[in-house]
Amino acid sequence: AQFAAQFSAQFAAHFRRRRARPPLQDALDALHRAGYTEDRMLHFLRVLGAAFDAYVQTALSKVSLWREPFKKVGKAVRECSHLLEAWEGCTARLTTTFWAGSWKAGRFSDARLASLQQRLSEVLLLRRVAQQMGALLGEGGGNGDGKENGAPGGAIDGVFGAFDGVNALRHSEYSAPEWEAARKAVHAALAPSEREVALRLQSKLSTSGLKGHALLRELMRYKELATRPLVFQELAPARERLLGELEQQTEALREEFEARTTSSKALGATGKNLPEVVSHIVLAKQLQAKAAEMAAAAALLFSDLQAVGRFKGKVEELENYMVDYSNSQYSDWCEEVERDLQDEASGLPMQLTGKLMEVDRDDADKLLRVNFSDRLVRFLREVRLLSSLGFKMTPLVQGNADVAHKFYRHGVVLKQVANFYNKECDVVMRTSVAHLVINAFHLCVALAEEAAA
Repeated sequence: AQFAAQFSAQFAAHFRRRRARPPLQDALDALHRAGYTEDRMLHFLRVLGAAFDAYVQTALSKVSLWREPFKKVGKAVRECSHLLEAWEGCTARLTTTFWAGSWKAGRFSDARLASLQQRLSEVLLLRRVAQQMGALLGEGGGNGDGKENGAPGGAIDGVFGAFDGVNALRHSEYSAPEWEAARKAVHAALAPSEREVALRLQSKLSTSGLKGHALLRELMRYKELATRPLVFQELAPARERLLGELEQQTEALREEFEARTTSSKALGATGKNLPEVVSHIVLAKQLQAKAAEMAAAAALLFSDLQAVGRFKGKVEELENYMVDYSNSQYSDWCEEVERDLQDEASGLPMQLTGKLMEVDRDDADKLLRVNFSDRLVRFLREVRLLSSLGFKMTPLVQGNADVAHKFYRHGVVLKQVANFYNKECDVVMRTSVAHLVINAFHLCVALAEEAAA
């Protein structure tokens, strides 16, 4: 248990430093490879889970969950919640990927930490609802939900008094009735202010000047408050109007998308100097994400409205259209690239023989030209960007990209030096010629190695 506590503290320290893979994962993997049996590893993972439970409770015991400012409490609770998520991800990677061949128990799940994670979510929800109510009632102070001295004031004064003497971080089945009674008491204390809060929230939304998706995002800022039964009911007219606006906007989004992807506007809208295929796919994924966001909001905020079924159908149709469009764009790009890879005139196939550089004797300035295709550079960039968007390259495309990447750096440097030579050829220094020769030599070596392979 002592070692487990040290491990949990070290894991938390590495997590705060944003380490991609804390040493604890490597240590556990080494133990398993050294011969620790599955039963022994399961027991050790549960011991570590208990240590993480103790670590979180110790860390949060330094914060008054119900009295200190919401900003401070929210930050502390979220950090602990993210820590538990990181540990869950670590055990999931170990038991489903690293130990997949020998691990028979399936993905590891710690019921103790799942219960703690649920309790942290409930604490954060209660504090956020009180904070939002206090802000709308105009009583926000130093803690974001009350007076400047850090205690809730006015209509929400003392709502958390029910938790006096209750340890919110005790999450066993024996302490559940005590927690549940205090939680219900808090909800009951907040209820008298809900009608006034609903009216103020409705007024805030109607005077914001926002429409459609922008207004939906504003309402989602108050989703914890808006989904409380009384507030939810009072906001019904506003939610119906918003649903109608979103339905009209969804129909317009596809028309706007088709107009932008058939003109040059899409290129400037999604990023500078992006290849056309990447620009169109990025735009499609942006609208796909917006459609998914509206679908999630519909399930949360419009579940009781009659038109929600029709709206969900339109959103789902838009999302599927964007997915099909992205896949179609990628398939067309693959076909074009694979066709160009068979065509020597396209400049895309790697030339492993022939002249690396030559002087254009037909040009009056006798410019130096490097036979490293600009099309090849664009091809590498397209492969990199499309891969980052989640597309898997075909074997032919990936194989050629791997070959081209080996001497891409040398080719680019060689073209840069040649461009300098062409501009300054009358006053070029001997050192510049040496740089040109060195880079040409490196590229020749890379080409020769590839040809031999």
